[in-house]
Amino acid sequence: RDGAKTSILGGFMNFLLALLVTWMVNALALWATAAVVPGVRLKSMSGALLGALAIGFVAFLVKPVVTFLSLPFLVLTLGLFYLVVLTFCFWLAGKLAPGFEVDGPLPAFLGALVLTLVNWVASFFINTPAWW
Repeated sequence: RDGAKTSILGGFMNFLLALLVTWMVNALALWATAAVVPGVRLKSMSGALLGALAIGFVAFLVKPVVTFLSLPFLVLTLGLFYLVVLTFCFWLAGKLAPGFEVDGPLPAFLGALVLTLVNWVASFFINTPAWW
């Protein structure tokens, strides 16, 4: 019986560690995005942390709903409309997180692209579940 408790606790600790590492990687990716894309601003490191948290929240709750509702457009455009979905989600995260600002649709589009690329490259070096 004690082995089962240890196994559950170990699994939970691994989950928390993966969540923390993913959050930090996404905060650094957001910081790199803000450094490269004009119109995407972080006021402080806490803005990057809150922005990464907002992106995780939007990616988990909002993006699946928006993706489902836009399925006809996704099919018609052979998936290119997904870039609009990512743009909307990035912009929305900028509205939710204090210290993380997105000026408009073009910075949101470029920011979503850069964030996706940075996370993709980071996934080769760090084996954690991605939020974006």
